Amino acid sequence: MSTIVEKKAKASVQPFVVEMTDPRCGDVIIQSIPGCRLRSAIKAVKKVFSPGKGEETTFAPSGVVPGMPELPGMQIHIYPGRCKYKIVDPLRGDEKTCGIIKTLLEKNRGVRLGDRLDGVPPQDGSLEPSRMKTLVRELVSMVKSDTARIEKGVVPQMEEIENLPGRFLTNPGSTIRNSQPRYEDELESWVEGMDKAG
Repeated sequence: MSTIVEKKAKASVQPFVVEMTDPRCGDVIIQSIPGCRLRSAIKAVKKVFSPGKGEETTFAPSGVVPGMPELPGMQIHIYPGRCKYKIVDPLRGDEKTCGIIKTLLEKNRGVRLGDRLDGVPPQDGSLEPSRMKTLVRELVSMVKSDTARIEKGVVPQMEEIENLPGRFLTNPGSTIRNSQPRYEDELESWVEGMDKAG
């Protein structure tokens, strides 16, 4: 009996926090949370390897205003055991950085931002188990591809993710009705049926 409890404890995914760090400084769409788009970390100057020159070169990502400070990416806090998440913007309440951004945008772009600029308010949410399981795998994939980084906690292993309750969703970001099966484990037989139908 104790081995079952030990296996279950090993397989459980602990809470973790991911920060968006897309290399192109763009927004990151989270497919498993409908309508979720998170701002990535923004660096005013980036270094990239130029294959043509054979050396590192620097560039300013498009849309970045000269003099812009480095901005942290939005974070998503994941609580797999409770099927809950929280989206946090580190700029929320950071009056100094928001003041600099406001001044630069108004000066360089002619944008009027009113009295005060602030980060995005925190957002809490809960997901059904299959959507949470798919979200955890999606975030781990982002970390492995450098679109995000672990801010706190440990990157879950695939075996741990597979042992979470629920099933992986086929197309979690889809907003239209289609004939695809809801779950990945039904996809192969669906494709076979489509092939037979011709």
